[in-house]
Amino acid sequence: MEHFPRTPGRAGGGLLAARIQGHFVRRGFGLWAAEVPGRAAFIGFVGLAVPAFRPLHPLRRDRLAAGL
Repeated sequence: MEHFPRTPGRAGGGLLAARIQGHFVRRGFGLWAAEVPGRAAFIGFVGLAVPAFRPLHPLRRDRLAAGL
C-alpha cells in the first residue's frame, strides 16, 4: 500500500470494502483486489471505478504545474 496516505485499519478497511461493493451494485463494475499467489495476499487494486473527486480545472492545473 505504498501509494496510500495510510493503511486503513480494520474499521477503515470495512468502510473501503463497503464503498467498493456499493460501486459494483450501482454501476455494474468496480475494483478487484489483486494478489500474487504464494507470495502476497494483497498487492493492490485493479479494475475500473468512477472517481469520487472533481478534477482540477485545466487553468488551475497548468498554474500548479508551473509552480504558481
